[in-house]
Formats: sequence, C-alpha cells, structure tokens
Amino acid sequence: PVDNAVLWKVLVKAAARVLKRVDVEWHRGHAKLNPYNAMADKLAKESANGPLLEPLKVARVRREITDKATEAGSIKPEGQILTLRVIQEELLPIQHVYKYKCEVTSMESPY
Repeated sequence: PVDNAVLWKVLVKAAARVLKRVDVEWHRGHAKLNPYNAMADKLAKESANGPLLEPLKVARVRREITDKATEAGSIKPEGQILTLRVIQEELLPIQHVYKYKCEVTSMESPY
C-alpha cells in the first residue's frame, strides 16, 4: 500500500494538467543539512491544521502495554503462533485495506 494515496492521486491529476514535464523527487525528512526543512515543516503543519480541511487520516489508537519500541516489519512470518494486540488501526481507503500496528503479548516469543 502507498502512504498518502489520495494526495498522490491529486498530484498526478494536477501534473497531467500541466503541459510540461513534472519530476517528483523524494527527500528524506528532517535532514539537518537542509536549511528549508523547518520552513517546509511549518507550512505543512499550518496547511494540515486549516479550519476548513477534513483530517487527512483517521486512526484508532490504543494504549501500549510494553515499553519496547515498535519497528516496522519486525515480526517475521516463521510459522510461529503468537498472540498480538492491535495498538493502532488505520483504513487506507484507496487501497481498501487496513494498516495495523501491533505488539506481541506472547511471553515465550522472541519478539
């Protein structure tokens, strides 16, 4: 699934209306070497908090039980049986799937 799929669709449609080539480059966020990073963050936050805008994402969040940090893709599918607890649930409407953030509650698990 692609993050921000709705925004990507809007960008692709806008780029199609322009009669020139449009290149999109990904830049790592919060780069300390980029002097415009703080300015871009400020503008993005002001835009996202606009009074007439609907929220970009709706996510249901639950309190974590463990104090361990979560890491994407850290639970490898190795045929084990685990007990998981869903911490965050987010619908990705364009992809028609849910994205989950879980914690392992099985005491015998290496995760």
